[in-house]
Amino acid sequence: MKDYVERCKNYTIITCRKEDVQNLMRFLDAHWAKNHVLSVSRKLMDWQYYNNRWVRYNFLIGVDNTSGEILGVLGYIPTYLYDMAICDSDKHVWLTIWKVRNDVSKTTLGLQLMNAVFLAEGTKNISTVGINQDVEPLYRMMKFETGTLEHYYITNNSMQEFELFSGETPSICQEFTGNVQLRVLDDESSVSAFLEGLDTVNTNYPLKTKAYFINRYMRHPFYKYDLYGLDVSGAPATMLVCRAVSANGASAVRIVDLHGTVSKMSGAYGCFQRLLTQTGSEYMDLYCYGLEENHLTAAGFTRKTVENGVIVPNYYEPFVAGNVDILYAYHMDANRPYHIFKGDGDQDRPNQIAWEE
Repeated sequence: MKDYVERCKNYTIITCRKEDVQNLMRFLDAHWAKNHVLSVSRKLMDWQYYNNRWVRYNFLIGVDNTSGEILGVLGYIPTYLYDMAICDSDKHVWLTIWKVRNDVSKTTLGLQLMNAVFLAEGTKNISTVGINQDVEPLYRMMKFETGTLEHYYITNNSMQEFELFSGETPSICQEFTGNVQLRVLDDESSVSAFLEGLDTVNTNYPLKTKAYFINRYMRHPFYKYDLYGLDVSGAPATMLVCRAVSANGASAVRIVDLHGTVSKMSGAYGCFQRLLTQTGSEYMDLYCYGLEENHLTAAGFTRKTVENGVIVPNYYEPFVAGNVDILYAYHMDANRPYHIFKGDGDQDRPNQIAWEE
């Protein structure tokens, strides 16, 4: 829907127009987080939220009918933002910032903003990742499925000392196998060709197309993503979207998205060890929902648990040497195979930008 307007007694909920964005950024600075990256970087705000289809921003704002002040906001990222060809029946919406001013009734305006997303986008397929534990009961009340993303990791078995990872490293013995190869997909044509060769294209949900992966990751204005194709017996099997991070003179590889047949990753441990050695990284990790653990362990991953007592850091801007649980909530209008990764929503976005064009 191009525009959404809902008039209430004391405020009106509208879609964020171009002329509203500066007020929105000031609201985030004052009521969400001082100097939050989206309150200072118009470039990031435009890239992540500007909707070319409807010439507006993907924020719903509640505006006081008397003063015109913003009372609350709800941001979201529809999957068609990265591929306008994704049709209405396949589109999915990721909720991001949900904030109502402290001096306003959060229950009333907050729920009306949420309901407005369903109406403005005309879909029941709405999710969010990275929610606060305090609001999880509210999502359950609204019939969302909730939970915590599983966290998997592989440590570099050629390293004895670690600056980022801590705890006992897992003992995994898997033979290097010649029929599984990991190759760099270093341009848009190689990404397109690899995805065209997959035999499971468009079977996972939310739907992610070739254009989606290219626009979301390869054309990101701040982050550099590395895309890898895993071939099994010479045929494309799984694509991994990774981003290198560093702190304390050490580095790690984060898998932020994954596409293809996860069961075919069995035996890929040797490939991942080569990648860790080549990049000098301490570990690689993956936050996810909807993948079968036995398929990931067959590829050499270990699931992080309280019992194994390791620390696999998540925050790097700034770096925090601690584990982080990432909570999710999703609402679906159909029973489909459903996956969540760290690259969905706004979990993998810059938190610090040194300069602004």
